[in-house]
Amino acid sequence: MVTLGKFLKPVGLRGEVEILPLSFYLDRYLELRTVYVEGEPKVVESAQIRGRRVVLKLEGIDDPRQVLFSLQGREFQIPDEERWKLQEDQFYIDDLVGCEVWDSREGKIGVVASILPAGNDLLSVRREGGKEVLIPFVKEFCVHVDREKRRIDTVLPSDLLDLS
Repeated sequence: MVTLGKFLKPVGLRGEVEILPLSFYLDRYLELRTVYVEGEPKVVESAQIRGRRVVLKLEGIDDPRQVLFSLQGREFQIPDEERWKLQEDQFYIDDLVGCEVWDSREGKIGVVASILPAGNDLLSVRREGGKEVLIPFVKEFCVHVDREKRRIDTVLPSDLLDLS
């Protein structure tokens, strides 16, 4: 299963739930017919995009108390096979988190701990000893991503690692 979003809060009086999407492709949420909450399938009656949030109305959940009782703190998932197919140069967050990052000059830099959304996304890379370095996830710096080997090869400016 792949996590699509996380519970934020009940919305309105009809049992709608606002979730924090974990994808930048918000249109994907408008096509949902079923989501899974802790392995339990829930039929999606409707979906709306509100800014950077998604509001879902799930069948059988009809008031805010039910939302809190049955969904609070939960993740919304879909089966792996229902993920959108991405182009070769596009990646899901979980494709990148956990990858080792190697630089052409420095060798192993560390492991991707998280992705920070920005104009160009930033890889938050944890170095040995716990220090964090931020690397723009752009083709000029991140020249190759190997999903199978869980490795990102970079060619970084000489002073980039000193900035963090």
